[in-house]
Amino acid sequence: MRHNAHLDNLRGYAALMVVLTHFSGIPNHIILKHKWLVLYNYVTCGHQAVILFFVLSGYVLTPSVERANFSYFKFIIKRVFRIYPAYFLSVIMILFIFNFASDAAITRFRGMYASTPLHFNSSFWVNTISLISSIITPYYEQSSFSAVQIGFPLNLPTWSLTLEMLISFFFPLLVIVYNKNNVYIFFVLALQLVLSIIYVHMLNNPITNMIYYSIFFAYGVILYKNRQMLCHKIKTNKWIFIGFALFLYSAGPTVKFLNYNNFVNENITALGGMILIILCNSNAAFQNLIDRFSIFNLGKTSYSIYLLHIPISCFVFSLFIDVLHFKEVSGVISVLQKLTALVLLFAVCNLTYKYIESPFIKLSKRLTTSN
Repeated sequence: MRHNAHLDNLRGYAALMVVLTHFSGIPNHIILKHKWLVLYNYVTCGHQAVILFFVLSGYVLTPSVERANFSYFKFIIKRVFRIYPAYFLSVIMILFIFNFASDAAITRFRGMYASTPLHFNSSFWVNTISLISSIITPYYEQSSFSAVQIGFPLNLPTWSLTLEMLISFFFPLLVIVYNKNNVYIFFVLALQLVLSIIYVHMLNNPITNMIYYSIFFAYGVILYKNRQMLCHKIKTNKWIFIGFALFLYSAGPTVKFLNYNNFVNENITALGGMILIILCNSNAAFQNLIDRFSIFNLGKTSYSIYLLHIPISCFVFSLFIDVLHFKEVSGVISVLQKLTALVLLFAVCNLTYKYIESPFIKLSKRLTTSN
């Protein structure tokens, strides 16, 4: 499959949604009090964006597995070189900032964005360096997000990187499993859905979490295998609205009234994301729309944006509290702080892509290219 810059831009917008979710934070009781603020939900739908990331990963990784000269070892090498370099940069940035920031800045940061381990012990360092071992020894911390934290606990978005890397180990098997006839695919997908429902209602732990989220990678595999048929059927502009509507569905107020669980919400979001991916391959109007508003090199820097927005925010918090001596970062000062963080984020992420991501991508290609 040829590289598709439209898919890069779609991923860039999804990363921006995650950033806006973490940067803007309006409490739910305020949204419910002022009805016009329900529109805010449709702008800051960070979790929906992560579901799209998973489907996109399944879609773009499938052709590399289906190549005649596929090598499992080379596939894993490429995944490691793609995920870990920028991840290690984020770890170094946060640990550096936490070493020099005041207690006031760290407390404010932790309250908004981070679940902090009780001790910087051996388990913490093993999980931090490996990224994936936290699936076995997660952090049981009380935070505003979850009592169970995988990934790097000072940078919450890394939970999805842990799942990305772990699912990569058995992703080729997913491609093989779903490389059958439609009846077989329907049976396997139904079985996976049943197991996912069991996860949602009974076995909520990190390992079953990984099994559950692998279904969205499977959606990407199925989407890639049926892309030509779907591209032929999904061409009219009405599908742009349908795709966005489904993708944003679980971010809106409808779910609050219908009381659907996460399983229903996330699968509806995935369906909308699948339509958007197909539109990136088949609909000129959607391609022009998504390319026209792509700013700050969003497509190429999407991974860094997703990964580094928490460290950058932490740094700016420290700057405003420790250097500029603002006792409270609220109101106009809060807006200024977040705008500063956004500008700095885009600048740092462009440098990160140029000097870290891109060189390691090229290195992985050299290492895995047959002579």
